[in-house]
Formats: sequence, structure tokens, C-alpha cells
Amino acid sequence: MISNLDILKAIFSDSSETIEQNNKKILPLVECLVFLINEYDRKCFEAFKSENKLTFYHTEQLALNVLCSLNGDGEISLNSEIEGYLSRYEEVMVDEFQDVNDLQNLLFEILSNSNEKLFVVGDIKQSIYRFRGSNLLNFLSKKKTYIPLETAKENEPKKIILGDNFRSRKGICDFVNFLFSRVMTDKTGEIVYGEEERVNPAAEYPQKDDTETEILLIDKNEADYDTIFGYEAQAIANYISDLISSKYQVSIDKDNTKDIEYGDICILLDKVSGKAPILAKKLLENGIPTAYSNETFCETPEISLMLSLLSVLDNPSRDVELLTVLMSPLFGFTPDDMAAMRADFKKDNIYAAVVGSAEKGNVKAQNFLESVNKFRLDMALLPLSKLVYKLIYDTGLLGFVSAMPNGKKRSSNLISLTHLSKEFNRSSPTQFVDYVKELPESSFKSDTGGSGFVRIMSMHKSKGLQFPVCILSDLFSKINNADSISRIVYKENLGIGFKYYDEAEKVYVENLGRKVIAKKIYEENNQEKMRLLYVAMTRAKEKLVLVCSPSNIENTLKRISGNLKDGAIRPEFVKSVTYLGDVVLAGCLLHPLGEPLRKVADLSVTTAKTEGKISVKITDCAVIEAKPDENKVYEADTDIAKQINDNISYIYPYKGLSEIEAKTSVSAVAKGNEAREFYFSDRPKFMNKLGLSSAQKGTAMHNIMQFIEFSENVDVKAEIERLVEWQYITEEQGSCADIEKLNGFFESELYSRVLRAKSVKREMRFLTELPAKRIDPNVDKEFENSKVIVQGAVDLLFEEEDYIVVVDFKTDRVCSEKTLVGLYSEQLEIYGKACETIYKKPVKEKIIYSFYLGKIIPLTFS
Repeated sequence: MISNLDILKAIFSDSSETIEQNNKKILPLVECLVFLINEYDRKCFEAFKSENKLTFYHTEQLALNVLCSLNGDGEISLNSEIEGYLSRYEEVMVDEFQDVNDLQNLLFEILSNSNEKLFVVGDIKQSIYRFRGSNLLNFLSKKKTYIPLETAKENEPKKIILGDNFRSRKGICDFVNFLFSRVMTDKTGEIVYGEEERVNPAAEYPQKDDTETEILLIDKNEADYDTIFGYEAQAIANYISDLISSKYQVSIDKDNTKDIEYGDICILLDKVSGKAPILAKKLLENGIPTAYSNETFCETPEISLMLSLLSVLDNPSRDVELLTVLMSPLFGFTPDDMAAMRADFKKDNIYAAVVGSAEKGNVKAQNFLESVNKFRLDMALLPLSKLVYKLIYDTGLLGFVSAMPNGKKRSSNLISLTHLSKEFNRSSPTQFVDYVKELPESSFKSDTGGSGFVRIMSMHKSKGLQFPVCILSDLFSKINNADSISRIVYKENLGIGFKYYDEAEKVYVENLGRKVIAKKIYEENNQEKMRLLYVAMTRAKEKLVLVCSPSNIENTLKRISGNLKDGAIRPEFVKSVTYLGDVVLAGCLLHPLGEPLRKVADLSVTTAKTEGKISVKITDCAVIEAKPDENKVYEADTDIAKQINDNISYIYPYKGLSEIEAKTSVSAVAKGNEAREFYFSDRPKFMNKLGLSSAQKGTAMHNIMQFIEFSENVDVKAEIERLVEWQYITEEQGSCADIEKLNGFFESELYSRVLRAKSVKREMRFLTELPAKRIDPNVDKEFENSKVIVQGAVDLLFEEEDYIVVVDFKTDRVCSEKTLVGLYSEQLEIYGKACETIYKKPVKEKIIYSFYLGKIIPLTFS
């Protein structure tokens, strides 16, 4: 055990003359480093400004510069115009205040008039973002000085302790309180885990006889230490399988429970890199679906294949993408197939080789080209979202990936790709592929919740989440203290410390400042790891499992026990702890129910009092890796066989409705004729430089009619300029507006009626229901009355006397009124029925106003 005196001896081992000499040598290096950092920051800022971009840090710093400045003495003084900013805010409210940095704290302090109007919420024990610059002292100083609401005077700063925990069962809260009241003390760091920090169980759960906190200890035995995590992963897989097979009950609400599902379980790691892939692989080998993958979204086989297929359809001369598609399970070309084709067409690209092989009778090549031609026709006719959807289903890719390991997750990735294609507002497959590849990984959200997957995530990422069963793994990986062993270390208020190479003496020299700063960083990092452990443990709702696999159980427990005294953990041990598992096992050794641990190492430890319960299970690696008896004969399960046969034979009773969308739009229902008539009227992409297409101009006219002010004398030109300035429409939309045709409406008798109307509504959105037969006349008779949700928007309606008038604006370039009536009478009928339902009044008139013809076209209800 290292004492404080030993630590001080190590720091002050040099004479004062040596320390001063080293500082003089280092001073030019520090000055050079500070200059380089400032210069780099300045040039980066200039580069960002030149591109009209700012980082989040820049926005914070610029905001602070607006409010205050540094005077010659390095003190902060408020700028003269500060009063104008302060008067804007009645109250400054900040959530997660334990994570603010010093700059943000100063901003909030100034904006709240020296904290006078400041309201903050936070949990000091969940301050885990020191690597982002957060400083828990900002919150801690307020927590220590603010006065409890019950005793505070009117003008005094007040605090309210929210100690009730509405997440975790009592057994979990008890162990959390037991452990951290011994880990977070006035001698181990800034946080004292006293009465104000305790978590008081307040969640209501169904009663059950169960130990809610479990410690699973893996005995290394003779296992190779390098592979110990593989045994831990297998032990976790076994544990999860037992939970599922035993139909462990988790709560639905305070009175009801259900069988546990994979989605109710989460595994948390301090570091996911390196360990999470091993864990995920082991879970999958045991038939446990998991939501973790060490591949990025675009690197997964299913997404990589789909993006390659889209690229090939857009440009088949791309060799890499074409090879990916050809040699995928979709088309089944082998390396030998590809080599044979290349041997016949050595000078051509791969696509030319495929075409040539097809002409020479290669059946695989012929089938591939036939599929590509079909898909390229689909690409010309369908919007991108429907193309992506069709490719996934027509190729059978969804079924294929569903049969792969972790098939549910892979299927979910493909569904996510279809969602992205709907959000993409352009139709080029290549542009979409580039768009997907450029998106940050956080943009890809697949359905990984519910009963489908065991989630694996980092402890940091779990903050704010909760899980019925939470398993903490890899607790015996060394805590990363790389930032404290760097040659250059930095700490606010302490400065910069150097470890440099003395060319003359041929040795590394460390100045006193680096020793002190490095020690401070090491201790703060360890304290934050204790808070990270607290965050991870408090994610569990109903069962917390702590998995520990030290290199040697007996030696580890004896080492830990030497740092326990009278039911407490020595603060020096906590401040210099190497593994999170050490802290967990220290708490277990002190627990009255930690006898299995004390017994395995033959330890005599003075325990502490607690009413909480824990369960300790020690598992041997030899048991974990035990293989089933290969000679055992298994009998077929007739019930499972019957269930499989029933599933295969199942006939979906609503197949007749499967081709009809459950929700559609009025235009999709009513404009079938128009869609067929103008299917190819959309302008090709290469012609977009000519300006807005007819459809886009029509949209612009509708936008203008939605937002233009209805008044006695409408100045259309001035109104369009206003709409552009206020960004209701774009400059391009404003410039293409036909002012003459717009004036035609505002000079019409219809507009005069609008001005005289009792009430006017524009762009009124609605939902209604229509029978399936209205959507598809060919639907099976038994389903023709099934309801389909239809959404739409009425351009204009106004009320006269006791009835409603519905108006639809049209910009179609047609030759006659009869054409418009034929195309849109059904649409107006749906609008009318919806308005009658909403307003409980009859719709007496339905009118089309044609801007192209400049005419009012009345229709009569059928």
C-alpha cells in the first residue's frame, strides 16, 4: 500500500536548485508551445470564417466576447451594452449543469445577472465528461453554498434535493448506496456520498422473491490470460440464455409482468473497441441477437451491396461496384466465373466483358443483364424511395440477410436505408449513394429496440437510458490514464508540465510541475471513473449483474482486502485504483452477503451493516467452456416440428389488401388519370439549369396563394417581394411567378366573394377514410369496404351564409375546362365530403380556378 508520504517523496525528490534549473530549461519550450497553439487557433478560426462556418466552441467564445472582455490585469469586465442583453431574460434555466465547462459557466453567470436569475438541474455524481472540458466544481460550489429550500430566506440561493429514484428496484439502490458511500468520501475526491447523494427507491414494481444485484465472478483457473474475456463473454451468453429460457419476469407496470425478451437486456462496457466485437460474436454464436456491430452502417454487407447496386444501375462501368454486385449472393458469380470472362475480354472493362460473355451464350451473364435492364427501367419510372424498396424485395435481399447471423439487425439496416431514401429530395442514385456515405454514423437509426436484440454499448452512451436487466462487463480492463502519462500535461489553474529529452545529459527530465499536474489528472480521472461506474450501475431497473474476471481471484481478493479497514475502503486505494472491478469486489468483501468471496481467499474482513441483498456466484472457466456430449442422442420435438409446419403452411388472410397502402393522399387517389397522362412530363435532370419545371412553377403559385395577404387592393408584385424577403418562397419561385395570371384571380368575382365571406381558410389539412375499392377498383370483393386513411389539403374554402364553398387552384396547361373537370372532379368531391364532416355544414359549391385559362370552373356535387 502506497502512503501519501511516499507520493510526496516521489514528487519532491529533487533539490530546489535542480527544480529551478529544469524550469528555466523548459520555459522556452512552454512559450513556443503556447505561441503555436494560439497561432493554430487563430488560423483555424480564420479558415472557418472564410467558409462562413463556426464550431460550437467558436460560438461560445464569440458569445462571451459580446458580453465581456479582459482588461490589462487579466480580470473580466462587462461590456457597456450588457444591460440590453440581461434585460432579455427573466430566467436562465440549465439542465445537466454538472457537465458545463468554465466558459459556459461564465456565460450563464453573466446572463443571469451574477446567478440572480439562474435555475439549474443536475446530478454531481453523473459528471462524466471531463474529456470534453466539463468542470464539476461549477456545480459543486453551488450545491455546497446554496441553502435547502425549507430553511432558506427569500433572497438567499436555494436548493432542492431530488433523492427519489423512480427507475431501479430497492435491491439495486441499496447496493449502489452501500458501495459509493465508501468510494466517494471527503478523502477520495470532491464528492461526498452522504444523505443528499443517496438514491431512495421510489419506483413501484410487482413484488417478487429475487436478488436484484448479482456478482458473477469468473475463475481464471488455468485459462490463458489473453483469452480470459472470451470466457467472460461466454459466461454472459450463458447467463442471458438462462434468463430467456427460464422466462424471467420483468415488469410492464406496477402490477403486471411479462417474460423477459432480448431487448430488455443491455451490456455496458467502459470501452467498446476491442471487447464489444468479441462479446457480440460470442452472443451470436450462442443464438443471441445483438444490436452491436464494429462495422459502420455503410460497411455492413447488406448496405454496401445495395449502394453498389444503385451505383451500377446509374453507371455500370464502375468496376469495383459491379464486382461487388456480381459476386454477391444475388447473382452468384464465382472468382472462376470472373476470371473466365476476363480471359475472353482482356482489354475491356468488366461490364463490357459481361455483355460480351452474354452474347457468347453465358447464361449467368444473360440473367444478370436482364435483371439490370429491368431495374434500370424501374429507375427511369419510379421515384428513388420506391426504387430502393423494389430492389430490396425483388432481389430477395431482405430474405437472404434475414437468414444471416444477426439477421434481424441486418433487415433493420435495409429498412433504415428505405427511410433515408424517402428523406432524400433528389432522384439520382449516385447522389443518394454519396449522401448516405457522407452522413455521420449517428444519423443511421435502425429498429434495435423491443424484443429483438441484446444491446451492447459504452457506459458513457448509456447515460440517460434505462434497461430492465443491465450487465456490466470487462470490469477488469485497466483504467485508461494515458492523459496523465503524456510527455506534455495540462491542467486548468496548474499550467503546463513537460517531460523533455536533455540532449546534453542524454536523459529524460521531468519538471516538478509535470509531476504535480500528472498526479492531479490521474486522481481526477479515477474519480470520474467512479462516477462512470455509478452511472452504469444506476441504468438497471430490475436486475444489475456485475461480471468480474480478474487474472487471479485469490491474489486479487487478498490485495483488495489489504485496503479494507473497519467496514471502509482506504481512500488511497480508491484514488489509485487500477480496475473498476477492484472497487466492486471491495464493496462485496465488505458486504455481509459477500461470504463466498471471503471464503475463496480465506479472508477475515470486518463487514459493514446493510439491509440490502446481493448474490455472489463464482464460475470456473472449465465449466464455461465445457462442450456438450457429442454422443448424446436427441429426440425430435414433435411440438416444434408441428409449429414449423404450421408456420410454413400459413396463408396470409389479407393478401388482397397487401398491395394497397394503408395511408395515401387525395392526389394519389384522384389523379390516376393525370398520372398516366403526364407520366413522362417531368423534366430530365440535365435540363434543370433552364429554370423551374412546370410542376415546380405550379408549386410556387400554390405557395404564393397560401401566404399572400387577402385585402381589398392586392399589390401582387409587392406581396411577392415580401414573401421572398420573409422566406415564405424562394427568390427563384418569386421570379417565375406569373403576375398577370395572379392579378386575374384577384380581379375575379370569385375573389370578391372571398372578401365578403364570413370566414376564410387556406391550405386546410385533413385526414379522412375511403373504402379500399375507391383506391383500387380491382381489389377483392371481400375487402372492397376496408378503410384506407387519406390525407389532403384544401387550397381555399370560405363560408357564405350557412354553407361552405371549396376552391382548388390549378396551374395545368390544358386546352379546355372539360379536361380539368375530368381530372379533378373526384378530388373536389373528397375535399367537399371532408369539409362537411369537419364543419358540420353542407358544401354548396366546389370550384376549380384555372390560372392557365384564367377561368372560374364550377362543379356540381353528385
